[in-house]
Parts: sequence; C-alpha cells; structure tokens
Amino acid sequence: MPNTAKIISILTFCCSVNTHYLCGTIINCQFRKMPFIISRTNRSISREQELQLKSRLGRAIELVPGKSEQYLLLGFEPNSHLYLRGDDSQPMAYIEVSIWGNEAHRGYDRLTAAITHAFNEVLAILPENIYIRYADIPCWGAAGMTFDRNQYM
Repeated sequence: MPNTAKIISILTFCCSVNTHYLCGTIINCQFRKMPFIISRTNRSISREQELQLKSRLGRAIELVPGKSEQYLLLGFEPNSHLYLRGDDSQPMAYIEVSIWGNEAHRGYDRLTAAITHAFNEVLAILPENIYIRYADIPCWGAAGMTFDRNQYM
C-alpha cells in the first residue's frame, strides 16, 4: 500500500467531524487528531526522564476525547532560561498544549492534573512552579493539507 494510502482513506460518505472536504472528495486524515505538547524547563532532563515523561504524556493525552499517543507530537526543551517571580533558582516548567477541534476544552482539567503530576514526580518540580498554556488550534496544516475548523461550522 503506498504511503499516501496509509495516511488518507477516501470515503464515500461523511460520518463525523473527523472528515474533511477537499476538491470534491471526502477524506479521513489522521493529522487533524494530532495534539502537540512542548515543555520548557530550566533544568536538564536525562534520557530516562524524557522517556518517562513521553510515556506519561502519551497516557495523559487520552484524557482528551478523540486524542491518543498514536498522533501525539512531543517536544522537550531542557535548560531553558526561565525566571519565575524574578528568580531562576527553583525548578520550573512552562508547558504548551496545542489541540485542534476541542473548543469545549473537554478533558483539560484532568489533563492539567496529569501533566502537573508527571512533571512533579519525574523532574521534582513543585506544582506551583508548573504553568500550562492551552492553545485551541483553529487551522492546522500537515502533509501538504490544511484543516480549517471554520469549514465544519
């Protein structure tokens, strides 16, 4: 099966919001499901810690309906120059979670708790030094295609 056939399945009907209308063809595309989590911390992260966080964030993203580790993109930026309350001596983290198609923010409260717990346990960062920003993605591009939330409203 060619790579494009693995990425895009042509459908003859529209079954849910997981479909996209493009050039007269309804397609189902995995890329709209892709959440992105990037973390910045002022501490180093060992390979073992990174793998622990990867695993825990992979499980945590499933708290958001329709999202899974299968499509999760992760980024880690250790040793970032971060200051909180004018001080850089305490471990801290700033985490951004970008999600397409969840404007109602379903599951975010549980996801926040899971992310906070993971960074606290794995990197010993106090919960009050962990900040999480959620970004609703109205338009997402991947594999040469654009998925615009406005097309579904």
